[in-house]
Amino acid sequence: MVSGQKGQKKPDKHRTFGYKRLEILAALFNGIVLIAICIFLLYEAYKRFINPEPIKGKIMLVIAVFGLLANLISVLVLNKDKNHNLNIKAAYLHLLGDTLSSVAVILSGIAIWLFQIYWLDPLITVFISLYIIYHTWGMVKETVDILMQSTPQNIDVDDLKKEVEKISEIKNLHHVHIWKLDDKQVHFESHIDLKNNISMVEMMGVKQEVEDVLRNKFKVSHVTLQMGYECCTDNNHLIAEKH
Repeated sequence: MVSGQKGQKKPDKHRTFGYKRLEILAALFNGIVLIAICIFLLYEAYKRFINPEPIKGKIMLVIAVFGLLANLISVLVLNKDKNHNLNIKAAYLHLLGDTLSSVAVILSGIAIWLFQIYWLDPLITVFISLYIIYHTWGMVKETVDILMQSTPQNIDVDDLKKEVEKISEIKNLHHVHIWKLDDKQVHFESHIDLKNNISMVEMMGVKQEVEDVLRNKFKVSHVTLQMGYECCTDNNHLIAEKH
Protein backbone atom coordinates (compact mmCIF):
# COMPACT_ATOMS: atom_id res chain seq x y z
CA MET A 1 0.00 0.00 0.00
CA VAL A 2 1.32 3.45 -0.91
CA SER A 3 2.42 5.42 2.13
CA GLY A 4 0.93 8.79 2.99
CA GLN A 5 4.38 10.39 2.75
CA LYS A 6 4.78 9.39 -0.91
CA GLY A 7 1.30 10.75 -1.72
CA GLN A 8 2.15 14.05 -0.02
CA LYS A 9 5.35 14.54 -2.03
CA LYS A 10 5.53 18.06 -3.45
CA PRO A 11 4.86 18.80 -7.15
CA ASP A 12 7.84 18.99 -9.50
CA LYS A 13 8.44 19.98 -13.12
CA HIS A 14 7.51 16.50 -14.32
CA ARG A 15 4.38 16.04 -12.17
CA THR A 16 2.97 19.52 -11.65
CA PHE A 17 -0.10 18.17 -9.80
CA GLY A 18 2.09 16.29 -7.33
CA TYR A 19 1.75 12.65 -6.31
CA LYS A 20 -1.64 12.62 -4.60
CA ARG A 21 -3.11 10.22 -7.15
CA LEU A 22 -0.66 7.54 -6.06
CA GLU A 23 -3.02 7.02 -3.14
CA ILE A 24 -5.97 6.77 -5.54
CA LEU A 25 -4.10 4.20 -7.63
CA ALA A 26 -3.25 2.26 -4.48
CA ALA A 27 -6.89 2.34 -3.36
CA LEU A 28 -7.99 1.08 -6.79
CA PHE A 29 -5.42 -1.73 -6.71
CA ASN A 30 -6.40 -2.76 -3.18
CA GLY A 31 -10.09 -2.70 -4.07
CA ILE A 32 -9.58 -4.88 -7.15
CA VAL A 33 -7.44 -7.33 -5.18
CA LEU A 34 -10.06 -7.51 -2.43
CA ILE A 35 -12.84 -8.23 -4.94
CA ALA A 36 -10.65 -10.89 -6.61
CA ILE A 37 -10.06 -12.55 -3.23
CA CYS A 38 -13.81 -12.56 -2.54
CA ILE A 39 -14.52 -14.14 -5.93
CA PHE A 40 -11.91 -16.81 -5.17
CA LEU A 41 -13.57 -17.45 -1.79
CA LEU A 42 -16.96 -17.79 -3.51
CA TYR A 43 -15.44 -20.40 -5.80
CA GLU A 44 -13.93 -22.27 -2.85
CA ALA A 45 -17.27 -22.10 -1.01
CA TYR A 46 -18.98 -23.59 -4.07
CA LYS A 47 -16.49 -26.48 -4.10
CA ARG A 48 -17.12 -27.12 -0.39
CA PHE A 49 -20.87 -27.17 -1.01
CA ILE A 50 -20.41 -29.80 -3.73
CA ASN A 51 -17.83 -31.85 -1.82
CA PRO A 52 -18.03 -31.14 1.93
CA GLU A 53 -14.97 -32.31 3.84
CA PRO A 54 -14.52 -32.97 7.58
CA ILE A 55 -12.98 -30.04 9.47
CA LYS A 56 -11.37 -29.99 12.92
CA GLY A 57 -13.75 -27.51 14.51
CA LYS A 58 -11.87 -27.14 17.81
CA ILE A 59 -8.54 -26.14 16.22
CA MET A 60 -10.39 -23.93 13.76
CA LEU A 61 -12.15 -22.15 16.65
CA VAL A 62 -8.96 -21.40 18.63
CA ILE A 63 -7.11 -19.97 15.60
CA ALA A 64 -10.12 -17.86 14.62
CA VAL A 65 -10.41 -16.27 18.08
CA PHE A 66 -6.80 -15.03 17.95
CA GLY A 67 -7.34 -13.77 14.39
CA LEU A 68 -10.50 -11.94 15.44
CA LEU A 69 -8.77 -10.07 18.26
CA ALA A 70 -5.93 -8.88 16.01
CA ASN A 71 -8.23 -7.79 13.19
CA LEU A 72 -10.77 -6.15 15.49
CA ILE A 73 -8.13 -3.88 17.02
CA SER A 74 -6.97 -2.78 13.55
CA VAL A 75 -10.56 -2.13 12.39
CA LEU A 76 -11.27 0.04 15.43
CA VAL A 77 -8.07 2.05 14.84
CA LEU A 78 -8.95 2.77 11.18
CA ASN A 79 -12.70 3.26 11.68
CA LYS A 80 -12.54 7.00 12.45
CA ASP A 81 -10.49 7.81 9.32
CA LYS A 82 -12.09 5.47 6.77
CA ASN A 83 -14.20 8.22 5.18
CA HIS A 84 -11.36 10.74 4.94
CA ASN A 85 -9.06 8.85 2.60
CA LEU A 86 -9.78 6.22 -0.06
CA ASN A 87 -6.53 4.41 0.62
CA ILE A 88 -7.40 4.09 4.31
CA LYS A 89 -10.92 3.01 3.32
CA ALA A 90 -9.44 0.23 1.18
CA ALA A 91 -7.32 -0.95 4.10
CA TYR A 92 -10.35 -0.71 6.40
CA LEU A 93 -12.49 -2.84 4.08
CA HIS A 94 -9.71 -5.40 3.81
CA LEU A 95 -9.43 -5.67 7.59
CA LEU A 96 -13.21 -5.65 7.97
CA GLY A 97 -13.36 -8.61 5.63
CA ASP A 98 -10.75 -10.43 7.72
CA THR A 99 -12.67 -9.58 10.92
CA LEU A 100 -15.98 -10.82 9.56
CA SER A 101 -14.23 -13.92 8.28
CA SER A 102 -12.88 -14.58 11.77
CA VAL A 103 -16.39 -14.22 13.23
CA ALA A 104 -17.70 -16.60 10.59
CA VAL A 105 -14.96 -19.11 11.30
CA ILE A 106 -15.75 -18.96 15.03
CA LEU A 107 -19.46 -19.61 14.43
CA SER A 108 -18.65 -22.35 11.95
CA GLY A 109 -16.11 -23.86 14.34
CA ILE A 110 -18.69 -24.05 17.12
CA ALA A 111 -21.30 -25.57 14.78
CA ILE A 112 -18.82 -28.09 13.37
CA TRP A 113 -17.36 -28.97 16.79
CA LEU A 114 -20.75 -29.52 18.48
CA PHE A 115 -23.10 -30.55 15.69
CA GLN A 116 -20.92 -31.49 12.66
CA ILE A 117 -22.74 -28.91 10.46
CA TYR A 118 -20.08 -28.69 7.78
CA TRP A 119 -22.17 -26.77 5.22
CA LEU A 120 -22.40 -23.72 7.51
CA ASP A 121 -18.78 -22.73 6.83
CA PRO A 122 -19.15 -22.22 3.02
CA LEU A 123 -22.57 -20.59 3.50
CA ILE A 124 -21.16 -17.89 5.80
CA THR A 125 -18.22 -17.46 3.42
CA VAL A 126 -20.67 -16.65 0.61
CA PHE A 127 -22.53 -14.03 2.66
CA ILE A 128 -19.34 -12.32 3.84
CA SER A 129 -17.79 -12.31 0.35
CA LEU A 130 -20.91 -10.73 -1.18
CA TYR A 131 -21.03 -8.14 1.62
CA ILE A 132 -17.40 -7.12 1.07
CA ILE A 133 -17.82 -7.01 -2.74
CA TYR A 134 -20.87 -4.75 -2.35
CA HIS A 135 -19.00 -2.18 -0.24
CA THR A 136 -15.71 -2.44 -2.13
CA TRP A 137 -17.36 -1.92 -5.52
CA GLY A 138 -18.53 1.56 -4.47
CA MET A 139 -14.97 2.50 -3.53
CA VAL A 140 -13.56 1.11 -6.80
CA LYS A 141 -16.15 3.09 -8.78
CA GLU A 142 -15.18 6.27 -6.91
CA THR A 143 -11.47 5.78 -7.66
CA VAL A 144 -12.24 5.20 -11.36
CA ASP A 145 -14.37 8.37 -11.44
CA ILE A 146 -11.46 10.34 -9.98
CA LEU A 147 -8.95 8.89 -12.46
CA MET A 148 -11.37 9.58 -15.34
CA GLN A 149 -11.74 13.19 -14.11
CA SER A 150 -15.52 12.77 -13.81
CA THR A 151 -17.64 15.55 -12.34
CA PRO A 152 -18.12 14.86 -8.59
CA GLN A 153 -21.51 13.31 -7.88
CA ASN A 154 -22.46 16.04 -5.40
CA ILE A 155 -22.12 18.82 -8.02
CA ASP A 156 -24.87 19.58 -10.53
CA VAL A 157 -23.25 21.42 -13.45
CA ASP A 158 -26.51 23.09 -14.55
CA ASP A 159 -27.16 24.32 -11.02
CA LEU A 160 -23.61 25.63 -10.77
CA LYS A 161 -23.99 27.51 -14.07
CA LYS A 162 -27.21 29.16 -12.87
CA GLU A 163 -25.60 30.26 -9.60
CA VAL A 164 -22.55 31.78 -11.32
CA GLU A 165 -24.66 33.55 -13.96
CA LYS A 166 -26.63 35.29 -11.20
CA ILE A 167 -23.61 37.58 -10.83
CA SER A 168 -24.64 40.82 -12.55
CA GLU A 169 -21.61 41.29 -14.83
CA ILE A 170 -21.62 37.72 -16.17
CA LYS A 171 -23.35 36.98 -19.48
CA ASN A 172 -22.40 33.33 -19.88
CA LEU A 173 -20.46 30.51 -18.25
CA HIS A 174 -19.25 27.82 -20.65
CA HIS A 175 -16.52 25.26 -21.39
CA VAL A 176 -16.82 23.93 -17.85
CA HIS A 177 -14.54 21.25 -16.43
CA ILE A 178 -14.94 19.97 -12.86
CA TRP A 179 -12.88 17.09 -11.48
CA LYS A 180 -11.32 15.74 -8.31
CA LEU A 181 -7.56 15.60 -8.01
CA ASP A 182 -7.87 13.14 -5.16
CA ASP A 183 -10.67 12.18 -2.76
CA LYS A 184 -10.73 15.72 -1.27
CA GLN A 185 -9.58 18.39 -3.74
CA VAL A 186 -12.13 19.58 -6.33
CA HIS A 187 -10.75 21.55 -9.29
CA PHE A 188 -12.76 23.81 -11.59
CA GLU A 189 -11.99 25.62 -14.83
CA SER A 190 -14.18 27.44 -17.34
CA HIS A 191 -14.59 30.38 -19.71
CA ILE A 192 -16.70 33.38 -18.69
CA ASP A 193 -18.17 35.87 -21.17
CA LEU A 194 -18.86 39.27 -19.59
CA LYS A 195 -21.78 41.57 -20.43
CA ASN A 196 -19.64 44.71 -20.62
CA ASN A 197 -16.11 45.67 -21.57
CA ILE A 198 -15.06 46.42 -17.99
CA SER A 199 -11.65 47.35 -16.58
CA MET A 200 -9.16 44.82 -15.28
CA VAL A 201 -9.83 45.91 -11.70
CA GLU A 202 -13.58 45.33 -12.13
CA MET A 203 -12.87 42.00 -13.82
CA MET A 204 -10.83 40.85 -10.82
CA GLY A 205 -13.77 41.76 -8.59
CA VAL A 206 -16.08 39.58 -10.71
CA LYS A 207 -13.51 36.79 -10.57
CA GLN A 208 -13.51 36.97 -6.78
CA GLU A 209 -17.31 36.75 -6.71
CA VAL A 210 -17.22 33.63 -8.87
CA GLU A 211 -14.59 32.02 -6.65
CA ASP A 212 -16.66 32.77 -3.54
CA VAL A 213 -19.73 31.11 -5.06
CA LEU A 214 -17.75 28.05 -6.12
CA ARG A 215 -15.96 27.63 -2.81
CA ASN A 216 -18.89 28.36 -0.48
CA LYS A 217 -21.74 26.64 -2.34
CA PHE A 218 -19.97 23.87 -4.22
CA LYS A 219 -16.86 23.24 -2.07
CA VAL A 220 -14.45 23.78 -4.97
CA SER A 221 -10.88 24.04 -3.72
CA HIS A 222 -9.02 25.26 -6.84
CA VAL A 223 -10.46 27.63 -9.48
CA THR A 224 -9.07 28.56 -12.92
CA LEU A 225 -11.07 31.08 -14.98
CA GLN A 226 -10.62 32.57 -18.45
CA MET A 227 -12.63 35.80 -18.63
CA GLY A 228 -13.29 38.23 -21.46
CA TYR A 229 -15.80 40.35 -23.35
CA GLU A 230 -17.27 38.66 -26.44
CA CYS A 231 -14.28 36.35 -26.25
CA CYS A 232 -15.76 33.06 -27.50
CA THR A 233 -17.73 32.23 -30.63
CA ASP A 234 -18.96 28.93 -29.17
CA ASN A 235 -20.06 30.14 -25.73
CA ASN A 236 -23.31 28.18 -25.94
CA HIS A 237 -21.44 24.98 -25.16
CA LEU A 238 -21.56 24.29 -21.43
CA ILE A 239 -19.07 21.45 -21.80
CA ALA A 240 -16.12 22.05 -24.10
CA GLU A 241 -15.92 19.72 -27.11
CA LYS A 242 -12.18 20.27 -27.30
CA HIS A 243 -9.73 21.05 -24.55
